[in-house]
Amino acid sequence: MAIFDKYPEYYDLFYNDKSYDKEALYVKEIIEKYSNLVPKGILDLGCGTGKHAHEFSKLGINVHGIDSSKTMIEIAKNSYSNNPSLTWEIGDVSNIKTKNKFDSIVSLFHVMSYQTTDEQICACFDQVQNHLNDDGIFVFDFWYGPAVLKDEPYSRSKTVPLTNGYIKRTSYPKHISEENIVKVKFEFEINQKEQVVETFEETHTMRYFFMPELEKMLQMNGLKILKALPWMQLDGSPSDDNWYICILACK
Repeated sequence: MAIFDKYPEYYDLFYNDKSYDKEALYVKEIIEKYSNLVPKGILDLGCGTGKHAHEFSKLGINVHGIDSSKTMIEIAKNSYSNNPSLTWEIGDVSNIKTKNKFDSIVSLFHVMSYQTTDEQICACFDQVQNHLNDDGIFVFDFWYGPAVLKDEPYSRSKTVPLTNGYIKRTSYPKHISEENIVKVKFEFEINQKEQVVETFEETHTMRYFFMPELEKMLQMNGLKILKALPWMQLDGSPSDDNWYICILACK
């Protein structure tokens, strides 16, 4: 089964406790702190079901969201159909079709770590450079290599309620260190009235990055790093205690 095939139907249930509002505010704050920019328009690469975009709109920002999952875009359209600040597009983040440019581009919740080859990540960075205003800012987060090597992923489960039942997700990560990737197999079990009524699985391949390679690939595509921060921290530097790092880059 392809990634984000059936999963989007249940995606928001599993991340119902995720603080999208605080994360959107954080991104706005770090952009303003480390640049002279007050974001007015954002291109959201890998927007998913639109949760971050919706929170950005509440901060007075117009957002155009792009995601490769047709189902996720349909959920976003249906969820925020009355929000004129939001527009949506089905598309590959490495091959953007929109002709507009933006003062801010974001790619959140590890979308860049789904780009598992140098060619894929460079294609994304090239598209960012093409769609970013000259004084614009690009913010993205990713799995940080030193932390992944120090604290390797392990199997875990999460269960969320459904009407008359629940859905359980169990992850089984396989670390392929020579390729700097982790293949995470998700197994899903849907239970209704104490009976298993459906199972399905997806495998998500995630790449972790190190700062020198990201700096090089950004430079190759006309971008440079302004600041690298531990995720959800306004100050500090990446360390092997931080699995998730975000980078602010500019032209």
